[in-house]
Amino acid sequence: MSIDALTAREIRWVDDAPHEDDLAAVVGIVAADEVEVLGEVATHERQVRDHLHSPYADRAATALLFAGARAVGMVSVEHDELAHHTFLNLAAAPGDGRSEVLATGVSLGTEAAVRLRRERGGIPWEVRCGTWLPDATYHDLLGGLGFAAIRRFSQMRIDATSPLVPESAPPLPPGVEIVVVNHEEGYRAMYDVDCAAFVDHWGFVAHPYDEWCRELVDSPSRDPEGMWLLTVDGVPAGICLLDDSRLDLDDGYVGILGVLAEF
Repeated sequence: MSIDALTAREIRWVDDAPHEDDLAAVVGIVAADEVEVLGEVATHERQVRDHLHSPYADRAATALLFAGARAVGMVSVEHDELAHHTFLNLAAAPGDGRSEVLATGVSLGTEAAVRLRRERGGIPWEVRCGTWLPDATYHDLLGGLGFAAIRRFSQMRIDATSPLVPESAPPLPPGVEIVVVNHEEGYRAMYDVDCAAFVDHWGFVAHPYDEWCRELVDSPSRDPEGMWLLTVDGVPAGICLLDDSRLDLDDGYVGILGVLAEF
C-alpha cells in the first residue's frame, strides 16, 4: 500500500446505526490489520458495532481514512470525562503506508482530545491508545510520539470441549443464588456491586447509573439471560455479565465478573 495523500471522513449514521457500507469498511480494515499483526481475526462485526455505539464515542471524530477512493484506515475516539482521558482505537490496512495511516489517525484523535480539554477549561487530560503486543510498527510509532506503556491486559480463552470444563455446572455453595436480572431494581443492585467490587481496580472511575445502563444494559450485544446477580442469603455479593459480542466467533464471553471483598 503506497500512500500519496490521505483524507478523512466521519463515519455515517442512519437511524442510530452506522451506515452499512461504512461498517463493512471498518470491519474489513480491522480484520486485515489483525491478520497482519496476529495471524488471525480477533474482532468481528458485532464487536465493532458495539464499540461504535459506546456512550463515550465522539462520533464527530470517529472516521474512516482514505487513500484516493479506497478506505485504508479507521480511528474511533472515546472521551471519558470523569476519568479525564480520551481513548483512541485505530486500525490500518497492511502495506508500506500503514505507519502513515496510523500516525494520521493518532493525530486526528489527539486533536479531538485537545479540543475537548480546551472546552473544559484546560483540565489535566490524557490520550490513550490500545495496541496488540506483537504490533511493533504501532508501538514504535506511539513511542516516537511521546506515548509510554502504562498497562498490559490479557485476553484468555478455553474451548468448551476442554476436559477442564465441567460437563455440568457445579453446585452452588449453601445460601448462594444466581438471579437473572431483567428489571430496574436488579440493575441498580448490580450497579452498586460493580462500583464496590472494582473500586481498587487500576484506573477505575465510577460513572453515573444512567451511563452504566447505556454501556451495559442497552448494549446491542447484551445477553438478556446473562445478567447475573449472585446473592448470599439474599444479600447482593457479586455480578457476572455475559454478552454475545463474540458470537461471530462462536464464543461466549464473560464481560464483567466482580465479587464484593467481604464475600
